[in-house]
Amino acid sequence: MKHFLALLIGFVFLKKAQAQFCDGTETFEKITGVTLTSASETPLYSSVGNTVTAECNNRCRASQDCPAFLIDYDNDACYRLDTNSDDNRELIVDTDRKTNYFEKVCLNVPACERAWIYERVVGYVLEGYDDRVVGQVTSRKSCQEMCLQETEFQCRSAEYVYSSQECRLSRESRRSQPSSYRATTSDVDYLENQCARERRPSSCQYDEFESQDIGYADIQVTARNAKECGEMCDQTSAFNCRSYTFFLSSGACRLSGDDNISAGPAAVVSRQGADYYQRSPCIDLSLVCTGESMTVTLNTEEPFTGRLFAQSAARDCETRGNARTETQLTFFFEEAAAAKCGVEREERGVYSNVVVVQHHPVIQRKGDRAVQLFCYFETGDKVVTNSYDVLADTIDGGIGISTPSSVVNATAPSPGVRLRITTSSGEDISGTRLGEKLFLRIEMDQESIFGIFARNLKAIGGDDEDSIDLLDDRGCPTDPIIFPGLQKLPDSRDLQGSFEAFKFSDTSVVRFQVNVQFCVDECNPVECGDGLQSYGRRKRSPDSLISKTLTVDLPPPDVPESFASRLVYDDYLGQEVLYSDTPLSTEIHVESGTTVDRFRDPRLKADNNGVFIWGANEDEEVVCTTWPVIIATGAAVIFLQLCIISTCLLCLCTSRRSKPKQDRMSDHHSLYSGSSSSTPHPPPATLYHDQLTYRPPPPSSTSRVTDNSASTLKSLRTSLRD
Repeated sequence: MKHFLALLIGFVFLKKAQAQFCDGTETFEKITGVTLTSASETPLYSSVGNTVTAECNNRCRASQDCPAFLIDYDNDACYRLDTNSDDNRELIVDTDRKTNYFEKVCLNVPACERAWIYERVVGYVLEGYDDRVVGQVTSRKSCQEMCLQETEFQCRSAEYVYSSQECRLSRESRRSQPSSYRATTSDVDYLENQCARERRPSSCQYDEFESQDIGYADIQVTARNAKECGEMCDQTSAFNCRSYTFFLSSGACRLSGDDNISAGPAAVVSRQGADYYQRSPCIDLSLVCTGESMTVTLNTEEPFTGRLFAQSAARDCETRGNARTETQLTFFFEEAAAAKCGVEREERGVYSNVVVVQHHPVIQRKGDRAVQLFCYFETGDKVVTNSYDVLADTIDGGIGISTPSSVVNATAPSPGVRLRITTSSGEDISGTRLGEKLFLRIEMDQESIFGIFARNLKAIGGDDEDSIDLLDDRGCPTDPIIFPGLQKLPDSRDLQGSFEAFKFSDTSVVRFQVNVQFCVDECNPVECGDGLQSYGRRKRSPDSLISKTLTVDLPPPDVPESFASRLVYDDYLGQEVLYSDTPLSTEIHVESGTTVDRFRDPRLKADNNGVFIWGANEDEEVVCTTWPVIIATGAAVIFLQLCIISTCLLCLCTSRRSKPKQDRMSDHHSLYSGSSSSTPHPPPATLYHDQLTYRPPPPSSTSRVTDNSASTLKSLRTSLRD
């Protein structure tokens, strides 16, 4: 027994020593919107009105008694926890507060210098993008280390399955493939590598949310305007800055490592005086013009499944992504085809059109892009401008904005119920724009004896051509990013769900349709997995092919007889229900507000405007270059010309300086010798310099030549006299 206790105490001390001393990379993993049950919270740092992430991170990192810490963004404070989850996932629970849980980890591999290296999401997966699957991985930490050490591809995320000890590595993430990121009931964690290089082409922009804020600020700085604040976000190296909020009145710029993907759509709330910005999807377009057509090509690093279409002819001129990385759409200049697709002739030799890049195959959302295209057919140089006008108010060819209808059909169920689309203040909207935060409300008469829950919520285009399911037949959201589900409002029987305004590509009308089911007193919420509850119908088991409902002969005393005959008992819900076969319906009009992106040819590597030099409208005569190349070439030509001119002037000056000396030398020689000045003589010596001083010319032999010449003349004269 004593040996056993000694062994147990030694094991405890060993685990504690391992926890306190890390011989690798000591860092943190972050989990958003959770807290740790059974953990004691000790105040670590607070600074009202400022951000606390950096100070909390540094203090916990420097302390051996801080296995984890929790940031409370609402109160600008953080707390040291006396324990961590230690792979006990049951201790991690969701919370309504705006919190981030940071757990200290020790990775035995080299890593980047980030405040936290992994972002972890309990119970989520990225389906269909496993590039490497490794079995017999004993811990989540080992899976994280494998992702950091991967060399064959850039590992941006990983998944660790606890039951099978399986590690799945992927070159994708929840931001590059948002439609494949979803909750699961399996015991799996999603792990996002913060050391991976993020793909940020110059065409990446920020979506703006006026008078809103996400509330997860990690760094606060001062900026003169929103653009400068965005540049600071781009330059942040302590963490991956995904969003920022700018306060115009004070110039405060609050940078955040979260966005509505990590924190959820409900995290973005109204706040006067604040404008919230978060990264939008990036696009890379190229344009090729010929004498007959213009072809725009969308290049994506990942398979594209959305739509590429003309702004004024979404149905007639479109192409749908077929899961390839290159998607093309061609517009012809022939008169009939141009009129069909909205190709306009701006002036002589100039054609233009507007193409829309829609990432979702059915609906248009904030972050989609519209790009104005130009083709120039003139000799000489043409500069393609990088400034384009914003699209018209609508993207469906001019459908006006009218007051939406919020009136329930005349055939609504007997209990008083209505469907409304409202703002955050509860007012019916009179038109909205893409990305605006809206609320879908199903309201019940307060005096009614019934509760409600909803299922089969659909959004349908105004032309009834397109539709998308928002709630399935269970009442659970099909895509929580688009519509996160319905929740019961406090102290009422009403249901409400928040979402960002979206629209369909060829109409501004969006009609919502939902089936409502009534319960005596209150309806039980349905469990949709990962702790998500929605007031909808519970999923049936395979045995539900056999009917298990029965009619109640004796209604409860408080149920009116008019409804009693329609009540049935559903044992899957465990309560009596009243089915309604007539759905509620309402519609709204959504302005496009689609951001008009800048045209950028991928061949242009600089951030400057591109220059297209055209010949006679032939492909082989097109020369594509950039402004830096043009400027450098011009400077080189000018420099060469200056060198030639300088050389010529120097030669001319040297020639003129040497000619008088030669004349003087010839005259001097003729004076003594009487010979012609054309007789060759040694050239006069020139001055040269050595460092900073000049040296005199070497002694000349002219005097010796002169003496000899005089002696010769004297002999000749004597001979002639004799």
